[in-house]
Amino acid sequence: MTIVIVTILGAAAGFIYWKIFGCAFGICPLSQNKYMSALVGALIGLLMITSTSCSGQTVDPVTGQQTTIQASVVKEDVAPDVFAGKMEAENTVLLDVRTPEEFAAGHIPNAINLNYNAPDFTAQVNKLDKSKTYLVYCKAGSRSAGAANIMSSNGFNTIYNLKGGIMAWPNPLEK
Repeated sequence: MTIVIVTILGAAAGFIYWKIFGCAFGICPLSQNKYMSALVGALIGLLMITSTSCSGQTVDPVTGQQTTIQASVVKEDVAPDVFAGKMEAENTVLLDVRTPEEFAAGHIPNAINLNYNAPDFTAQVNKLDKSKTYLVYCKAGSRSAGAANIMSSNGFNTIYNLKGGIMAWPNPLEK
């Protein structure tokens, strides 16, 4: 839809340019013909929108590094009840990104622990199966949001972050 709108706007801009300037200055940059000016304007508008909208790179706001956009990435903050419902799905991994001490004090049952503050966190994450769904949590939600960003920029497709972290978790913890 955006392409159609920009093409029409480009055609209108080409026609307006012809109407206002035309060949008044002795040069005809687009054309002496109003229809050709509209066509050239439409093509220029289409070229501008496709060259900017098809970019496959973006800058990650957390790391500041350029990353590739993946259309199938799901990275979402979810409420505890939604998070709990997703734990039952097949091929789902529950990932606690708190320190080992915090994990030992109490964690959601069946969670695995990868310390977000560890210097080798990214290397440890990259050893995980990227095709699985990851449910990530920490104490309040900040570290797990950072972990989700790292994971999505490293090719993980489906990541859910527990909104409010384990502090918002209403169910019993395991020690």
